[in-house]
Amino acid sequence: MIGEYAATSFLAEGDDSYPPTNLRVDTPSRPWVEGVDGDGIGESVTVDWQWKPGEGGAVGALIISNGFVSYDRPYLYEMNNRVRRIRVSDPAGGFSFETELDDTPNPQVVFLPLVPEKTEIEILSVYPGTRWHDTCLNYVFGLEKSRADRLREMMKQAGETPRPADPPPGD
Repeated sequence: MIGEYAATSFLAEGDDSYPPTNLRVDTPSRPWVEGVDGDGIGESVTVDWQWKPGEGGAVGALIISNGFVSYDRPYLYEMNNRVRRIRVSDPAGGFSFETELDDTPNPQVVFLPLVPEKTEIEILSVYPGTRWHDTCLNYVFGLEKSRADRLREMMKQAGETPRPADPPPGD
């Protein structure tokens, strides 16, 4: 699912800019890049999933691709910071938890404990780049709840631990 994306900052350099709307599509060389001095700790992206309770389309998990991904310039992945630890929260107060992303551009699934109307992802720590302190995310998609539930079950059957660990019983 694709929603409306906003961020606390984004990088603009000359004719190039890396706004949060880049997170909506899997387009190489067009990540979201935070736009503050330093590593971007505390910067965040908020996604409004644009669904209404009872209408279907609720989001049950995030699919995240980390870093600056470019098929033409793969070295940009290592040269720029990648997100390491994040806080994922519902701005309405439904949940807040921390999890760690792997240092890979491969898609990673982060399951949500409740169905939010919006989700905020805050940068808590980074994998340092070899050249720049700009922190990049390639994309963030929402996975519809029934599909997320099926994926969680498949992961358990395969002996994998869903990220984050299962919510308490009753959720």
